[in-house]
Amino acid sequence: MVLTNILTLAVILLSIYWKLADTRTLTEKKKSYFQRNTLLPAFFSFTYFLLNYLSARFFPLPTSEVDILMTYSGVVVFFLGIFICVWARITMGKSWGTPAQNLKTQKKLITTGPFEFSRNPIYAGIILIMLGYGLAVQSYFTILVLIPMFYFRHFAIEEENILEKKFGKVYLEYKKKVPRFF
Repeated sequence: MVLTNILTLAVILLSIYWKLADTRTLTEKKKSYFQRNTLLPAFFSFTYFLLNYLSARFFPLPTSEVDILMTYSGVVVFFLGIFICVWARITMGKSWGTPAQNLKTQKKLITTGPFEFSRNPIYAGIILIMLGYGLAVQSYFTILVLIPMFYFRHFAIEEENILEKKFGKVYLEYKKKVPRFF
């Protein structure tokens, strides 16, 4: 139970960091926070973590020989996801936000840091956080991580189309070299 509380606290701290690190104006933040591609993932994330927390607390998976392996691998995957998200957020700097919102301010394509390995490291990191949390707390609801995977894929494709129009050949070359998620 202590591990569940620590991981839940880490999710809360990451959410706070996400809001504090956002350098956009209040108007831009309000516009961004109330879009479907912001509200829906926030709602789903909250629901996912709540279901997994309640599952771990009140009806965990039956004990087995793989408990320790599942817990440790879940913790590693969870913190790897946090690391990737924070690294990508720092790398983005002032370009933070969805491409549709930041096309005017984004002057160049970001291809350094975690963007050398994934075109969408924040989405990949969030998926790892969710998967790791579910594995570490040994919840029945871990399988629900498939929903954000499909959701993020959909928005990644939309963002790719926007970035293709903005950066043209440069983006197409980048797209050939770097995978969408992993």
